[in-house]
Amino acid sequence: MKQKATENSKINQLARMLKIHRVMAVGLMERLWHWTAAEIPDGGVGKRTDVAIAAECWWPWPKRAAEFVITLRAAGLLDEMKSCRLYVHDWHEHCEDSVHMRLARQRKYFANGDMPNMRKFSKEEKEAILLGYRAHGVRTVCAQEAHGVRTVCAQEAHGVRTVCALPIAYSLKPVASPPVAPICEGESGSGKGEGDEAHRILVAAPELRALTWEQDLTARQFAGGLDFLKAAPEIVKQAELMRDIQHVGAWLRVQYEKAVRKKGVGGGEGLTIDDINSAERNIFRGLES
Repeated sequence: MKQKATENSKINQLARMLKIHRVMAVGLMERLWHWTAAEIPDGGVGKRTDVAIAAECWWPWPKRAAEFVITLRAAGLLDEMKSCRLYVHDWHEHCEDSVHMRLARQRKYFANGDMPNMRKFSKEEKEAILLGYRAHGVRTVCAQEAHGVRTVCAQEAHGVRTVCALPIAYSLKPVASPPVAPICEGESGSGKGEGDEAHRILVAAPELRALTWEQDLTARQFAGGLDFLKAAPEIVKQAELMRDIQHVGAWLRVQYEKAVRKKGVGGGEGLTIDDINSAERNIFRGLES
């Protein structure tokens, strides 16, 4: 990772939630970043199991691997992504130039769909690489070079849906928005009082006031069959325990997944309800102390 990455406030959050010293949290993240650069340069670490991720980070408590990965998500250090389950937060922006060059020379992309940056290549090599991408019939997406704005992954992490146009030098590929549940008649996507009754119960809580209807809909895609109206009061109770929720959309999805597994609804994969309950208890204890 680039310099000053270890000074990110998210690492302080990780240390506080896991009840470990900040030095240890920095070491865990350094291991995650070095391992990702060496073994999964596209940043899609979720292609590995939670146990494998924890082991590669040198997390010293194997039986708490699920808790460790949940906390990385809650602290905003891992982003949820359908293509790879989990993606290192803003990896395409903060990884070293060598990672970009490695992916580009292999005609590959970051797991979020972004094309590697080619500013370190000569003009001739850059043109050859672009021709190689086109020769494979792959359409490229490079939000950074297109507009100099937040990349697609960062926008999704902050609840923004966009379709960025690309310069003529690149083939055009619209950026797909995350799937959302159908909006019932009379419900809007913006403005005060938006959403259904379950959503209004959630945002009435001070801790969830920043939650948007769009973020709620996106989180619901991973909780098929759940009665959201019945689940809302329990989620509000959990939010009151949490108190400070930085990435409310990602946190809500974890709560929906927990509720689904608790009720035996759907066919989600990954953690068991015992894993999630244990992780939640440890996280809450850390926040209350």
